[in-house]
Amino acid sequence: MFIVWSGKGLLVVLSLIIGVICGFALGDWLKDAISSNFVFMLSLCIAALCNYFFSKRFISDKVKTYTDNETGEIIGVRDNSSLFFLRNRYWTWIFVFLAAVFFVMFIIEQF
Repeated sequence: MFIVWSGKGLLVVLSLIIGVICGFALGDWLKDAISSNFVFMLSLCIAALCNYFFSKRFISDKVKTYTDNETGEIIGVRDNSSLFFLRNRYWTWIFVFLAAVFFVMFIIEQF
């Protein structure tokens, strides 16, 4: 399997790894009180928080401008860090959506 990223796109993978480790550690600590769907939801919520923090901290919103000396053209460049062609900021919402899916599955499982 290939991982396609540009710029700081691997921060999404790092946030997912942190979320999974923390979520499963908390799930192991709570043991019988929760189900696996709750652990997955917790892991994805932690991953979304980490990804949001990483995106705010390490990816700039500013546009850097460069001037071509030969033509005098001004070029604006943004930090377009992405993973699988989706910008890092969008992955936060993907994690939140997946956490909501697992939350619904957890609620259904309780009935």
